[in-house]
Amino acid sequence: MSIIPGTTLADQMYFVAPKVSLVQTPTIGLAAGVIYAGVGLKTGGGSGGIAYGVTTLGGEDGALTVGLGWPFVVGHGGSTSPWAMFGGELRSSDRTKLLAEVWKFPGADEMPGVFGIRFIGDRLGVDFGLMHVFGADMGSWPFVPWLDFVVHW
Repeated sequence: MSIIPGTTLADQMYFVAPKVSLVQTPTIGLAAGVIYAGVGLKTGGGSGGIAYGVTTLGGEDGALTVGLGWPFVVGHGGSTSPWAMFGGELRSSDRTKLLAEVWKFPGADEMPGVFGIRFIGDRLGVDFGLMHVFGADMGSWPFVPWLDFVVHW
């Protein structure tokens, strides 16, 4: 969830992202999931997400990933045009990987992408990167910092 100073708990953004592995071999992964998010539900905000499928080819030292997802807005249904995601990772040490991802939305010329590093723990992963929107004027500082935490159950 977000932690935006000066806003109430009811106005913060939240999300959940369950994912199920359908096929998992040492060199091929196939999964499906949903990213569901909402914001300001008590003050007229909304919720929605994306249902997706993703394939990863490669192993622990390097992999390429391709995914397709169909966005939806609660109360308004879903899209028939999928979003696409292309990504890769390359192990740089026992506990770190270099990452890159780019997303393509139907009808949009701009493509958001992120590149960074993943710190790998036994139960916790931390990603730090910089996001850039290719094809967009992002002003004097062309990057937005990206930080996320992943807990492995």
